[in-house]
Amino acid sequence: MKKYILFYIYLIFGISAFAQTPTAAEQSLGSIRADMLNEICKLKKIPKDIEETITIIRVDNFKKKVKEKNGIDDNTKKIIEKTPAITSQTDSESIKKSIQDLKDFNNSIKAEINSYDSKKFEERISKAEEKLSKPSESQTNSIKNLETELSKIKGELEKIKKRVTNLEEKITSIIKEKKEAPNTEESKKSKVFLYILLLAVVLGASWFVIKKKVYKKSSLKPTIKEKEIVNTPTIKDVTHTDNIVITNQKKEIVNTPTIKEEENKATPIPTAVSTSTVLNNNSVKTDKNAFAKDADDWIVVGASVTGNGHIGSGKPCQDNHKYEYLGDGWGIAIVSDGAGSAEKSEIGSKVVAYRGVTLFKELIASKEWQTRNELPTDKEWEESAYKVLFELRNNMEEVANKNNIPIKSLSATAIVVIHTPKGLLVTHIGDGRAGYKNKEGNWLPLITPHKGEEANQTIFVPHDGWNIPFLNMSGTRVPESVVIREKPYGFVLMSDGCETTAWQCIQKKEGTERYYDPNKPHTPFFESLDKQLQNFRKQNTDLTERAKSWWKFIESGNASFVRETDDKTMILGVLNL
Repeated sequence: MKKYILFYIYLIFGISAFAQTPTAAEQSLGSIRADMLNEICKLKKIPKDIEETITIIRVDNFKKKVKEKNGIDDNTKKIIEKTPAITSQTDSESIKKSIQDLKDFNNSIKAEINSYDSKKFEERISKAEEKLSKPSESQTNSIKNLETELSKIKGELEKIKKRVTNLEEKITSIIKEKKEAPNTEESKKSKVFLYILLLAVVLGASWFVIKKKVYKKSSLKPTIKEKEIVNTPTIKDVTHTDNIVITNQKKEIVNTPTIKEEENKATPIPTAVSTSTVLNNNSVKTDKNAFAKDADDWIVVGASVTGNGHIGSGKPCQDNHKYEYLGDGWGIAIVSDGAGSAEKSEIGSKVVAYRGVTLFKELIASKEWQTRNELPTDKEWEESAYKVLFELRNNMEEVANKNNIPIKSLSATAIVVIHTPKGLLVTHIGDGRAGYKNKEGNWLPLITPHKGEEANQTIFVPHDGWNIPFLNMSGTRVPESVVIREKPYGFVLMSDGCETTAWQCIQKKEGTERYYDPNKPHTPFFESLDKQLQNFRKQNTDLTERAKSWWKFIESGNASFVRETDDKTMILGVLNL
């Protein structure tokens, strides 16, 4: 009987060991190694289908395909054959060896390929070495939490062992008493029943330990921080005459107009009085954190406005946004919503928006997507977006360390939309909404917001789940990355402070008392704004006036915006027709 007990104990820890996630060294050094191999592929013209087999964790399949491929010179094959493995161990000696192996590999490439830029990789390896030499705050906390949980699990297992021992003694005593009794059918049934009972106790206790102590409280579970809950949070049903307002989890029917009724009131984008700074001949940014830009055929505006709830409490606007036009129909737009519960989230959202545009701009240039006017494969975009967002998270950690504050105090979401003549590249972490206009004039959703189990919950860029493969939240991958392969005629991205005005985001299921999220842009709302931006262009309206008017519209362009307590950010772009 004891061997069965030991089997289940080993099974518990065996499952736990099998499910280990990639280490920080594998993630950080593996990312550098993958980029080094991508650089070799680009310089040596290695076919795209082979290059796509490169991953952060494993390169064995890539090396095998290079070795078997005809047309690749032997010298290149020898270089790639030297590609080092990255340790999955967490001890300092193993990590040091992997770092040195990566340095040697970088030098060997430099010696064989003249056009190879080894310096940039030397700098990245040095940064990784510095970072890996000391555990991050989240890693330290995770280790402490795991040690605590492991201690608790061991305690529970000791209790289980004692209970099993007691049961064994009782069963042995019962069997001993029955030995002299005739071997009747009833006696056999009793033995079978006792063995089944013992097995059920062991399995039930083991499952209880795993369920309660590992999965439910594990420090590796991604942290979900609550967004700020203002005094009167409302979520409106935009498809019914009587809107549904949810306040403190209670439903209340209020007589407020729907978006359809408010369209006429919101049609003219109102003017505003503000000074401004001209960025260039085709772009202007006002002192109210708004901009307007004519980007070849694109007409783009954006603004971030402090919500009424933050004005009342004296908090700054925790939203930020950034747009940059790259030329040839390519542009990058980012919206970031700082967590209401994070002390310095307005700084975090600015890092996400401004640094994010720079990082994605560098990605586009390094991959030569704009040069070739090509969209990446779904897999390439997913992996590339993950790398950039993870680097963005590390940038936030650097800012936090320099200012001696916790990284979680910078918590902010990220929505990224890259428009091209052939389609859209989209990725995001957290809530908010994004959509686009297709050839038929319909506005369609681009993302599914990451929502928690409770109202006003989401996930932010500096979350604790980066080492968890296939991380999901509300049934959506984190980060979620999408490639749209049709010409866009408009795009929009916004923080959740704008969603109840512009989106169908909560609707009552017919015939029930249940609500669901249709996640659909309200097309008439955007058609009205599209026409106004087209008129601005036709009438040659000054960019300063456009930016002022857009900021004023987001602030108080209709009753729904006026009622909104959360910060509001929206970037809208339409093609000039």
